[in-house]
Amino acid sequence: MTSESFERFLTLPDQDRRDVFEAAADRLNTLASYVEKDFWVCLVLDALYNRLPEGHPQLLFKGGTALSKAFGLIRRFSEDIDLVVYREGLGFGADRDPTSPEGLSNKKRKALFDELSAACGTYISGDLASALTPLLDERCRILPDEENGDQQTLLIEYPTLYPNADIAYVLPRVKLEAGARSALDPNTTGSVRPYISEDLGDDWPFDVGNLHVIEPSRTYLEKLLIL
Repeated sequence: MTSESFERFLTLPDQDRRDVFEAAADRLNTLASYVEKDFWVCLVLDALYNRLPEGHPQLLFKGGTALSKAFGLIRRFSEDIDLVVYREGLGFGADRDPTSPEGLSNKKRKALFDELSAACGTYISGDLASALTPLLDERCRILPDEENGDQQTLLIEYPTLYPNADIAYVLPRVKLEAGARSALDPNTTGSVRPYISEDLGDDWPFDVGNLHVIEPSRTYLEKLLIL
């Protein structure tokens, strides 16, 4: 099982894990700290999509890391995990969905958006953070991002093998950014796997499946609208 491969890898001696990260880094012509971070991004995705207990809202994977890891459309080393929390799972379905095109006054729509943002922040910083802690076996520290006032961002600090890497861009943490306002369609199912899977072979099944992923066309459209 995928989760077992992650756990098995983490029980290896530090030097053995360094050797694997560095072999993948040589193959990809990059830094071992990038490869290590990619491993932890995939491990967190496995926890989010395959190990959360029942009752959590559905999550949609989006953004540049999704384009790279789930679709292979861009060459980009994993940095952050961007998620959309399904509004219905937060209690904002049907006539309480502020994105509904009809039946809401501007005042009511704004009020619902404010309520939705607060509910999403409460979920991310509360129930989701609490659920992730045991799934990551307390190896990681899960902290709110103090720079994000709406409480919709978590910083998942992992135990790095490269504490002296002098590269601010590769901080030993996975940034999980969430929201509930974005479009949910079109979406599909997908999978990801860490770069080290190619170096370890078939005896290490690292594929993380069951991901709900926004279609690339929607991601490209959103990025164009930002420009």
